[in-house]
Amino acid sequence: MHEVLTQAKEGRLGIEWRNDDIPRLRDELRQQHRRNRCVASGAVLLLGGILLHGFGAPAGVVLAGVGVIVWVLGGAGLVLLGAGLLGR
Repeated sequence: MHEVLTQAKEGRLGIEWRNDDIPRLRDELRQQHRRNRCVASGAVLLLGGILLHGFGAPAGVVLAGVGVIVWVLGGAGLVLLGAGLLGR
């Protein structure tokens, strides 16, 4: 113990990384980042569809009383949001 403390005090103590968990942690971080982007994109698209519907979508093709652009934005937003939250 004394030797370890002496090496630390003198700046000669080092740590070697030979851990097999580092690549796994990198992969988990990448996957979580993808999920976060998917959820954020889905939420933005869904919110865009809601706002367009609320403020009146531009005139165009209407399906069930709602503009097609609202359906497209809302549907795409739901798909991305669901995929991100379910981890797919």
